[in-house]
Amino acid sequence: MKDTDPMTGTDPTTGSTVLAVIAVGFDGSAPAAAALDWAALEARRTGATLRVISVVHYPGMHAGTLESAPILPASLLSRANKLSAEA
Repeated sequence: MKDTDPMTGTDPTTGSTVLAVIAVGFDGSAPAAAALDWAALEARRTGATLRVISVVHYPGMHAGTLESAPILPASLLSRANKLSAEA
């Protein structure tokens, strides 16, 4: 596979657009919902794969995946699953 320009998603040797992944974080807020709507439309328009990332704020928890948390409160897991289902 040829290298692509990470800023434009194009093959620098041909100038053609390559299929990409559009990732969007979703935490249930209105701005996140607007970003998800835009990302879904853009993915449909361009043929890109849409990847939705559930984001849940938990005071005292460092950044990382839910699976990396030593003790995961049931309420946090429940909220993350609910947000994923809504997205």
